[in-house]
Amino acid sequence: RNWNIGTDIFEQLGLYKKQGIKPHVILERVEQQLARLCEEEDEGKEHVSVSSVMQKETVVKAWILLAVPHLHEEDAHLYATRLVQEGFDSPGMLESELLEDDLDFMKKAHRRALIKSRDMLIGRPVQDTLNMPTTQQTHTF
Repeated sequence: RNWNIGTDIFEQLGLYKKQGIKPHVILERVEQQLARLCEEEDEGKEHVSVSSVMQKETVVKAWILLAVPHLHEEDAHLYATRLVQEGFDSPGMLESELLEDDLDFMKKAHRRALIKSRDMLIGRPVQDTLNMPTTQQTHTF
């Protein structure tokens, strides 16, 4: 069912955020829901084709939408697909290994917002790239 399996999950992202649930808890819930879908498929209760890659893309897409809430879902889908293809297939990989240079396929504003949000999420000092001279507009990781 392609990305439709995540529709309910992504509708719930907004509810979780309104309830003040922390991002890592939301991602755990997304992963649990995907695991339940896979169990249902294995038990024959419901015909849902949820591949391992699709599970990873759904979790990465959720992480992206939590990091950049105003991003269009279509952009988040494209970015998640590409990140998983490049090996950034879990929140842990995104938070520990992702560099701004790895995001050259993204729109510039989306790339900046994602890195800034990721840095805030993991407690890394966020550089104000908008107020820096052009020659210093690089992130040091």
